Amino acid sequence: MVSLWSRLFGPPPLIYSVRTGKWYLGYRPVSLIDAAERGGAAEVRSFLAKGSDINETDDWGDTALISAALRGHLKIVQILLANGADVNAKNDNGKCALFGGVTALMNAARKNYFKVAQVLLANGADVNAKNDNGKTALMYAAENDHFKLAHVLLAKGADVNAKDNDGETALMKTPDYSLVIQVLLAKGADINAKKNNGETALIQASIVRRRSKVQMLLANGADVNAKDNDGMTALMGALMGAEKGIDCLDVVQTLIANGADVNAKDNERRPVLALATAFGFREVVETLRANGADVNAAAAAPAPSVEWLVVQDVKDRIMLRHSLIRRPDALFSVRYPS
Repeated sequence: MVSLWSRLFGPPPLIYSVRTGKWYLGYRPVSLIDAAERGGAAEVRSFLAKGSDINETDDWGDTALISAALRGHLKIVQILLANGADVNAKNDNGKCALFGGVTALMNAARKNYFKVAQVLLANGADVNAKNDNGKTALMYAAENDHFKLAHVLLAKGADVNAKDNDGETALMKTPDYSLVIQVLLAKGADINAKKNNGETALIQASIVRRRSKVQMLLANGADVNAKDNDGMTALMGALMGAEKGIDCLDVVQTLIANGADVNAKDNERRPVLALATAFGFREVVETLRANGADVNAAAAAPAPSVEWLVVQDVKDRIMLRHSLIRRPDALFSVRYPS
């Protein structure tokens, strides 16, 4: 190969391997892990024949199997497993906490390598193993909306209600318009499970304004008035992160149509109307008022804390809030910031 390269293009280039810290000619792998990463079956067999440790790790803690699974090299995965690779080995990625404690199955689930995952499971991969952050293979499949892979993991006994270190479940990690949601619910996912801060999947979906997910959760029995540890409901959460009222109006309307309490208060006795007013969300204020929100309760409520006011036009919104305190009917006559 080097000779052919030399004839066609001149001397072969020097390639620097970050993994080994050495220079070498062409694309010749320098270790079993390097060969597995590049997908060279012949090279992998050669290193094994020379006695390379099949479970050796690189500087990132990856084994050859973990590297091959990450890149979807099915043939390499099969060769390594047939030669005794530890199917449940975890990396020790001290350089990046997000990827520490990852198994080959988690890599396959994250990248949606369905056949690789099947082979790993058939060879004893622990379907409920967790990485350093408590994430399972099912959570990886769910957050990336890998429907078929999630179905296989569940069929092999994946814990549908397992929680990571933050208390999040696979259901909470699903994106908008996710096909995985129905699969998880059909397998018994707790739709009202709470993470460590008390948020439910519905509250989380409302905060990031994922209307399709909000609708699906509500249709399957999500508690529309559940509160987190601060007393925040999904309706209040819909206001967080929105720069304008119109941004969250569709989610607000969906929640109200499904029974959201427009007069619910958080732990500091602030109803959602007071928050919407403080933010200057005129469209939301009008919607809340039309659906029975108590104007006087909003006027008497404490002003939102700085945490709630990390939005644009903070100064204008605080002035608007003061107008409401002085005169409740100002809520409907004041000029709102755009």
